Amino acid sequence: MFLEVDSIIFPDCCEVIQVASQQFVYPIFKCGRSSLTWNMESRGWTFVPEQDINKLVTPIKIFLRDPRDRFLSGVNTYMQHLAREGNELDQHTVLYFVNRYLFLNRHYAPQFFWLLNLARFARPDTLVTFSPMTEINQLTDANDHAGIAPLTDVLREKINSFNWSKLELYLYLDQILIDHIDKIISIQDLIKHVQTNHSELYKLVFQPTLNITNVLSKT
Repeated sequence: MFLEVDSIIFPDCCEVIQVASQQFVYPIFKCGRSSLTWNMESRGWTFVPEQDINKLVTPIKIFLRDPRDRFLSGVNTYMQHLAREGNELDQHTVLYFVNRYLFLNRHYAPQFFWLLNLARFARPDTLVTFSPMTEINQLTDANDHAGIAPLTDVLREKINSFNWSKLELYLYLDQILIDHIDKIISIQDLIKHVQTNHSELYKLVFQPTLNITNVLSKT
């Protein structure tokens, strides 16, 4: 059912951390995941087995980051990972593909896409609740950057020269999540909210993608 590129953004795996008896967190790349997982052993936290994610009845907490800031940070991380892996593509070429094809890596794919991947392992009526990144220190005081150097001014300028009119359309999906901060909502109702209140965005982003259509058919 999955296209090859879909498997990059929607892998057949899902991490939900149990931080207390009835407290669960879904960690997203560039939203404190490294800091949360760094603390797991010392705090006694564990990953929920994937086959048990659909059994959770208490809301799963998801920390959110400003979409544009996360995109900048995510592209920076992606490029540094490529360099570490010995990828021979030059920066100009990598940025061309990032700009042309938008989302080829989970570090800068919209946070909404991460929610859809959670939906594949959860029930349609699974509850989620969103919190700003400023509240992650309630769980961890770690500040793990996973060895990633800060974004340089030069790279920031190059990314800011992208076609943001198209990017902002996709990143608006994350703004919809941010608008639901401190609310408890089911995954099903959140997707229906987008379909009902942002129908053109829903059609443009979701319908051409076979795997997402498959996820949405569950709701």
